[in-house]
Amino acid sequence: VGVGFFHFGSGTWDHQEMIIMLQTKRVTTLEQVRQVVQGIVPIECRAMDRASAYAFMLDTLVRFYYRNCSRPDKGLLRAYMAKLSGFSRSQLTRLIAQYMEHGRIVDRHQQGPVRAFPRRYTDQDIRLLAEVDESLGQMSGPATRKVLQRMYRMFNNPKYERLSDLSNGHLYNLRKSWIYRRCRNVYCPTRPTPVAIGVRARPDPGGQPGYLRVDTVHQGDRDGVKGVYLINGVDEVTQW
Repeated sequence: VGVGFFHFGSGTWDHQEMIIMLQTKRVTTLEQVRQVVQGIVPIECRAMDRASAYAFMLDTLVRFYYRNCSRPDKGLLRAYMAKLSGFSRSQLTRLIAQYMEHGRIVDRHQQGPVRAFPRRYTDQDIRLLAEVDESLGQMSGPATRKVLQRMYRMFNNPKYERLSDLSNGHLYNLRKSWIYRRCRNVYCPTRPTPVAIGVRARPDPGGQPGYLRVDTVHQGDRDGVKGVYLINGVDEVTQW
């Protein structure tokens, strides 16, 4: 776990002594655990992977007979395990409870959920939905639902039995699944927007002032030097 300059028998520092590799196996008493927690024994805590941290916790709980420890000693061991494993308080509580109940610590991240929700729509249903969208051009959700209902209730096709009760919201969820995207890729080209940004036309003021006619006047060039360009804004009605 780290390197420390420490004699467990004396309980004092000695920088002149040889470097002792402080491993968790060397910590055999609660007094040594207290010295590690209080920082009397300097430990260079290195990051553990989850499997190593679980093994360290299980070894500590078994070696110090955590079940038979008093309340203060249990708190000391929890602080010791938190310092070396890097687990939070809630993680320690969960793992210790697992040990107290089953006598072991299991990495549940590598397992599926204990009580997984039952899956209603299978991979075949998603492929069937992709086939329907491919043939019909991917209509809106309500229109697609109506087609799926008709295929089962009117034409008695058993393949559409589960999809006939598909909700509109979950239909779009299935369309986002990786199975659907693998079966069908939809590419929508960019559609130009027919919006006139600017119109060049003679103003039609209707006899009301406030409509300007803008034109330019160039004074001409002289000796290769550009002349001045004048921009005139003339009211269409008042000619001002």
